[in-house]
Amino acid sequence: MGVRVCRTPVVIMKKIVLNSFAKVNISLDIRGKREDGYHEVETFMQAVDLADSVMVRWFPFGSRDDELASSQSRETVEIEVSTNRPYLPTDERNLAFKAAQLMAERFGTGHGGDKLRIDIKKRIPVAAGLAGGSSNAAAVLHAVNRLWGLKLGVAQLCELAEPLGADVPFCVMTVAATNLPLGGDINKDPLAITAAIGRGTGAEVSAATPLDMYAVLSKPNVKVSTKDVYGGIDEELEKAEADGIHVHHPRAEVIEHAIKTGDDALLADEMGNLLELYTIKRNSAVAATKSELRNQGHPLKVMMSGSGPTVFALYRDKGEAKEAAHILKKKNKSTFAVRTI
Repeated sequence: MGVRVCRTPVVIMKKIVLNSFAKVNISLDIRGKREDGYHEVETFMQAVDLADSVMVRWFPFGSRDDELASSQSRETVEIEVSTNRPYLPTDERNLAFKAAQLMAERFGTGHGGDKLRIDIKKRIPVAAGLAGGSSNAAAVLHAVNRLWGLKLGVAQLCELAEPLGADVPFCVMTVAATNLPLGGDINKDPLAITAAIGRGTGAEVSAATPLDMYAVLSKPNVKVSTKDVYGGIDEELEKAEADGIHVHHPRAEVIEHAIKTGDDALLADEMGNLLELYTIKRNSAVAATKSELRNQGHPLKVMMSGSGPTVFALYRDKGEAKEAAHILKKKNKSTFAVRTI
């Protein structure tokens, strides 16, 4: 009687797990409309230690035992995305998917039939003005760069990132600065930073001095369309001018100077976000959150991040920040006490 030997297929896989951090806009100014239809902005961006976890696994062709591997064309890279938020898209509508697709299109020669699986554990609120999706995309760019041994520098990855969205280049820099698994060459890159000034559409990024403070992030349970906010901000600015209302245009270079010199009074005076003119007027919950945070301890400044709806408050005292977050969490479930990076 013959002996049957059962062989379990061996699946060769390489993986990397990266943290992708949220960001807040310490300032956001609108400088007019560009010829391409986008707005000219100037913004001071700062990373905070609220992060998603992004695991990217690479299965080379021929190493897999799934049915698709045997039937898939050697001309393409298979991309699969999953998240712990069932309402999030996992196809081309997801920025992390788009980032993997971009890397496959640019550097996929020799990887036809390979599989990239991306698993995202979300902690950053979705559609919150905190660049969570952009940060996930940045992590994927870095992960594929590392797994495929492409040896692209941060500047090259930022150039690749720009078409994915205005916040993605800054997030590429932050991922580089905060993830030791990427290795020394990336971690020590001059553009591996956690604070930056963004100009143009926000994607033209230069290094800045980071804040060292505590913060409370609180997202009301409302939806805000970034497209609608930018589509309506010009009208709001025109109304303010017609009504003789002074609109403060924050200057990123003054923010930078205030941080370098430790001038909290100047920092608080200069901070501002022009998009509040649109978002707060149409969302009472955002206005209420901002008002509530102002009354919690002694925040240096309370303002909205990005196009909203998240509101953040800066604190020097860790205890005040934690207490404020505890109180605001009763109002807004998506509330976090964090620290700038």
